[in-house]
Amino acid sequence: MSILKVLVPVLAAVGRVLALDCSASTNNIQNQGDAKALASCSSLSGDVVISSVATGPISLDGIQKIDGSLICRGATNMTALSAKDLKSIGDNFELSELITLSLLSFPSLTTVKIIDWSALPALQGLDFDATVNNAKEVTITNTQLNSLKGINLEQADIFNINNNQYLKSVQLQLANVSRALNIEANGQDLDLSLPDLKWAYNITIRNCSDINLPSLVSANGSISLFDNFCEKFMMPNLTFTGGPFALVSNSKLTYISLPVLKTVGGTFLIANNSVLNSVDGFQTLAVVTGAVDFTGAFTNVSLPGLTDVRGNFNMQTSAKDFDCKPFTAFKNNGTIKGKLVCSGNQQNLGLGGAAPTGSGSTPKKGAAGHYEPNVFAMVGFSAAIAGFWHLLP
Repeated sequence: MSILKVLVPVLAAVGRVLALDCSASTNNIQNQGDAKALASCSSLSGDVVISSVATGPISLDGIQKIDGSLICRGATNMTALSAKDLKSIGDNFELSELITLSLLSFPSLTTVKIIDWSALPALQGLDFDATVNNAKEVTITNTQLNSLKGINLEQADIFNINNNQYLKSVQLQLANVSRALNIEANGQDLDLSLPDLKWAYNITIRNCSDINLPSLVSANGSISLFDNFCEKFMMPNLTFTGGPFALVSNSKLTYISLPVLKTVGGTFLIANNSVLNSVDGFQTLAVVTGAVDFTGAFTNVSLPGLTDVRGNFNMQTSAKDFDCKPFTAFKNNGTIKGKLVCSGNQQNLGLGGAAPTGSGSTPKKGAAGHYEPNVFAMVGFSAAIAGFWHLLP
């Protein structure tokens, strides 16, 4: 009888293990009982999907590897998610619309293919002790995170951090970003520091109080800086952009220095930076393959190395007695291939500039005798750059 008492529970446990399919394509979890049932699987081949009806804390302890995705959408009453043994997620780590989730604890996690977190308004920090240092894509939006401690990548295809109003600092070891780097609409005092970043494709930065990119050498796509609060902007090693370069509506900006920039592979736009009086930090800029479009309160603009502007050239400022002679000389010697518009003492400045080359548009003389550029061409460009991220697949 005593032997039966021992064997019965042992056989029952063996039966549960044999019944558990660690290779199932989808493992559905509605409660902590479902999660606990997976604990004997150190590796899961398929996805783990946490239902929207899950409540309270959900713990996935025991699992070390998920080959598929870990997904939870709309579980508004799930307060915590943890997996103390999990080291890697082979596909998506997707969390969305989890309005009471305040604890995210994955102390062993280092590798994820894609992090996609949105609408986590109660999440203030990460318990990621081992640090995620390997991921292709990271998108984090609409959380209360005050730091990204626990995520520190060396490279990524996409790194998109936006609309996290309590986030004050982004400091990473990122060295290259192959598709898009987007830091936008987070806390107004956000300090962005990427000291190792050497190459990126598209860069969009908005609402930062400090921007530190000392090692950036090239951007094969565009660089767009909108609505930032930094007083100075410096890229001491940037030599090339393959697409447009835009500095727009940076309200405190007084100083720009890009001393070795040689080529802008698209439109070069500086506009509506209200206290920027001097633009003289582009001493080696030689080639702009699109238009040059500067509007503001400049008293001085110096582009001494310019040899080739393949689009139109628009220079308008509210400053009186602005000297247009250097730019007239550029037009006369063939540096500027498109139309030239240059005027000072302008009171109604907006985003806008010369019409694109080949458009057939001709500037018209206004009442004050100056040439009026095609504003709509550059407004469209600026809107396109500002929304570029959202068009990415």
